[in-house]
This record gives sequence, structure tokens and C-alpha cells, in this order.
Amino acid sequence: MPFPIELKFTTPHLFQGRAQSITLYSGLTQIVGPNGSGKSQILRHLKSVLPQYAGSRHVKYLSSARLAALDVYRAIDTRHRSEPYYEGVPQGIRLDLLEGGEYKIETAASAFYTLKNRPDLQVKIRERLRALFKRDIKFQWTAQGLNIDFNRIGEGTYSLSMEASGLLHVITILTSIFDEKIGVLLVDEPELSLHPQLQAFLLREMKAYSGDPSGTCKKIIVIATHSTSMISVRTVEDISNIIFTIDANESPRQISPDNDTLKNRKLKAFVSQIGAYKDVFFTSHPLLVEGPSDALIAEALEQKYNLYLGAAGSQVLPTLSKDSMPGAAKLMKLIGKCPVVMADLDGFTDSDNLVSIFSGDPQAEELVQRQGHESLIRYVHQVKDALANLIDNRWDEISSKAKEHSYWVDVNEENIEIRKKRSAVAVLLAMSEPEASSLLSCEWIGLRHRLIALLDILEAAGCFFLRRGTIENYYQNTPVDISRRADKIKYAEVEAVSIIESEQSVITQQYEDILKVLRFAARSPEIDEVAAIKELILSVVAPAMVRLATSNNHDLQNTVNRILGEDAGTIKLEKIGDDKKTILRVSLKSEILNIAGLPIDLPQDCDPVQFLNERLVSR
Repeated sequence: MPFPIELKFTTPHLFQGRAQSITLYSGLTQIVGPNGSGKSQILRHLKSVLPQYAGSRHVKYLSSARLAALDVYRAIDTRHRSEPYYEGVPQGIRLDLLEGGEYKIETAASAFYTLKNRPDLQVKIRERLRALFKRDIKFQWTAQGLNIDFNRIGEGTYSLSMEASGLLHVITILTSIFDEKIGVLLVDEPELSLHPQLQAFLLREMKAYSGDPSGTCKKIIVIATHSTSMISVRTVEDISNIIFTIDANESPRQISPDNDTLKNRKLKAFVSQIGAYKDVFFTSHPLLVEGPSDALIAEALEQKYNLYLGAAGSQVLPTLSKDSMPGAAKLMKLIGKCPVVMADLDGFTDSDNLVSIFSGDPQAEELVQRQGHESLIRYVHQVKDALANLIDNRWDEISSKAKEHSYWVDVNEENIEIRKKRSAVAVLLAMSEPEASSLLSCEWIGLRHRLIALLDILEAAGCFFLRRGTIENYYQNTPVDISRRADKIKYAEVEAVSIIESEQSVITQQYEDILKVLRFAARSPEIDEVAAIKELILSVVAPAMVRLATSNNHDLQNTVNRILGEDAGTIKLEKIGDDKKTILRVSLKSEILNIAGLPIDLPQDCDPVQFLNERLVSR
């Protein structure tokens, strides 16, 4: 049975009910994505479509709750009151239920039953337990069923229920990996309770035993994971073995090995070093920067300003060079990410490759069309044509300023026309409005305005160019010569320390452009408890106000209970004042909700919507 294997399935409650197609390009496939994006459901549906590829062997699914029954028993065995109970736990393994059906059960119980009947599997498991954990395992039938005991080598014996959960997960998964009667193994979150080194060990065993299940001991293995230690990306071909889920409404993404993007030579170099940044596969909008110097400065600013990129679904990812950045950005888009890029200004002046990745962005195209242009890419060409025309005909008007910029003195660039474009755009963008008005002709001023407007539009799409030129042009103490890569990193390390130690007001002014990029990447959905509480309050205060004059506190709370149902335990209404001035007091019956402005008193004659909107304001 040769790979690839195309699998089609439909889940009525996922991906808007659309038919889905995923492809297994090798024996090991990983599904990654955020919580609630459908990973576990995909695994369950694969259980029904993969039997024909199992080589007349079993399809085994291990759920993420594979130890749930044991954990519950440990915690709440009623014979021992509320204290955890560890000795003599019945494993719940009944022969009449498991015999012949152990491959249908999704929990650890089936693995231990299989082990009891397979001395050869016991050898493989025992040797790994001894090598990794200094443990041994013993199986014994009793009147209550199968008992499983462990002992630390050289010490006494103890019950399975006293063993660490991580070790039990390892035994469960390894048993299924080694069992040659299983042709397809599906594992939900194999990393549970495991140290990263153990996760890497499990991944190695999965790789060794994954492959074509027809006529061999190998098996198709598909896992759903949140762990970087459970994925391996060393070549561009490895990316095709990862399925990326986005959310429950959007179809999963997967890249074919034949995709032209993966054949890009510079992208192959980029992917070869992405193993150190595997977190990027678990982000929603990675921040791509050109190299290690940019990454050092970005990370220092993130720390200085407490921006928490990781919590917002982002991560700084250096792409080695400006030439590999377009391919890296395109790759991120293909796997369902929304990349944010921070590139040197010459990434804009020298080529359209990076800009074209963001061409078609709905927000950017709308902004361009509002300014009367046909499309983003046409607007870019118009601005660049105007730049070329001014350099050809009016270079002398800006040359003295341009020749002071590092782009002009760059000994690595011999093409004089490229140096002119780079340095001209850099000095135009670096000038203040008053400075530009006093030094430039109206033609250059007009081009400057168009450049700024264009870059603003690109930034709305997540494409940022450093307006001063390169990251080194922002340093507080600009180095004289940093043409060598080693010198660039050394100066960046010094500057990163300076950023942390300097006054924030100084850094804010110096690094305004980079901070704008980081804040864009760090944006995340607002958590607005005020809006949620205000919605509940508004649903009850209007009916309560209508009958306020004739109601008592019991009546008011009945109104809350009737309207809010299960949410009624949050809101408390009280009538205060006298016949001359009656007020409705609204407060919260919660110690964990801290809403500024509550409790609040509403006069009987007020407009409750306006009154509450003015006083309960979201942060």
C-alpha cells in the first residue's frame, strides 16, 4: 500500500458540514491546532475510514481521557471518605468485556490487558521501564480481576494506582506502538503528563514503528498534539506530514509536497533551522523578522513593555535573510497562519516579492480603493514609478541628505541605482513634516506623502517595513561598521541590554516603529467582563423599574430569577429610599467579579440604558 493515502470524511457539526479531505504522506501524521478546532473529532472520524488501510489488522484509538477512570477512583473512593486511596484499586478489567474487544476500548485498561497476555510485549515494555525509570512491572490474576503492580528496582512492590500518571501514559502508548496486531494507531494528546524528554522518546518510537502496515509490523500512526516535542520538522517535506486545524468552522490546512512554495531553495534553508522555533506551528500570527539581530531587539522590547506575544498567539521568528522572508510568509499563510512581517526598508524598495504576499488582503485592498486606486499592487507600482522618475530627474535635490544614510555608504551593494532608491526612501521617511517642507521640493514632498500612505496601508495588513532602513538605524549608539554578521549580533546583544536598562520614555521615542509592529502582533481578543455583566443588568432593570413603586425586594429578586434563570445568582436588586425618592440598587452576588461602578443606584426616572452605559465603561 503506497503512500500517499487520501482520506475523505464529513462531520456534520464541524467545518460547516463540508466534506473534508486530508492526505497521509507517510506513516506518521501530526494534527496541530488550538483547542476546539476539531483535532479530536478528526481522529475519531479517521477511526471509521482507516480500517481498509490497516492491513487486515486492528484500528486502535487512545483518547486523551485514557486514565480518567483510575484518576476518579484515586480521588473520590467513598470507602475512604475524601482522602485519596491508592492501595488495592480494582482495575475494572473484566475478561468478558475485554477478551476479543480490547482493541475497541480507548483507555489504558486495554493496554494492560494486552500486556498480560503478551510476554513478548512485556519484554519490550519492561526493558524500557528499567532503562528510563528504574521500574519493573508485574501482572497477577486475582478473584477481583487483573492486578498490576510496580516496583522500583531494589525496593518494594506497590499498586499501579500509586504510580505516576506519566509512566502509565507511556506504558499505554508504547504497548499500542509495539503491538503488531494494530495496523492503525490514533492517539489524542500523547504528551499528557510527560516531561519533554519523554515526549521526544515517544516520538522516536513512533517514527521507528510507523509506515506501511501491509505485511509488516509497522503501522499508520496519527496523533493530535499541543506539544512542540511531538512534532519534528527538519526538511520542507516534513511539513506535509502536519495537518493544521484553524477553528471549528474552517477546513484544516495541509501542504502537498508538490507545492511550488516548498521547492523554493531559500525556503528550504529557512525550514532547516525552524526546528528551534517549533512554537510557530502553534501560533495564530507569527512575527517574521529578517535575522537574529532583529529578533534580539524585538524580544528585548517585548520584555521591556510586557507585551506577552506568546499569550496573544504570536512568536518572533527570524527568517535568516530578506530573500527567504517572502517564502516564509507564504508558507505561514498556506498552513492557515496570519503572519506579521517586520522587514528592512530595502525589502520594499528592491522587490515586490514581500508586498505581493499581502496583495489581496481585504482590509488593505479596501483602504487602497478608498483612496481611489485599483489595487494594492498597482498602487505600489505607481509609487515606485514616481520614485524612479524623481531619482532620474531630481536626484540632486535630495542627494546630500541621502548620501549620509547607511544605505548609501553600504560597501556590500555595488549597484548605484539600488543605493539611490534605498537611501532616498529612507531619508524621506525619516524627515519630520516641518523638515520636509523646508528642505524638499513639492514633488518630493508629494512622493513622501504617498509613501507614508502606502506603508500605512501595508501595515494594516500586517506588513511592516522599518522606515529608518534597518534595525541598526534605530540603535541608541549607532555602530560605525557592522557589515559582518558576527558584529551585527554582538552590537544587537549590547543594544538589547541597553533597552532593558534605559528609561522607557527614551526607548518609546527611539523605537516607535518597532513597538508599533510588536503591539500589532500582540493584539488579542479583549476580555470584557464589564460588557457581559452590563448585558445581564440591562435585561432585568427595565422590567424592575416599571414596577419599582409597588415592588419589594422579594418581588425584585423574583424578576431577576424569572428573566435570568441560571444566571440569576449573579445579580442582586434592592429597593431603597422612600416614597418621595425611590432608587433601584444593583449589585453583584460574587466575590470574584470586580466591576468598577458597582453597586450602582438608578433613580426611578432615569433612562437605564443611558445611565448604565455612562457609568459602567469597559476598560
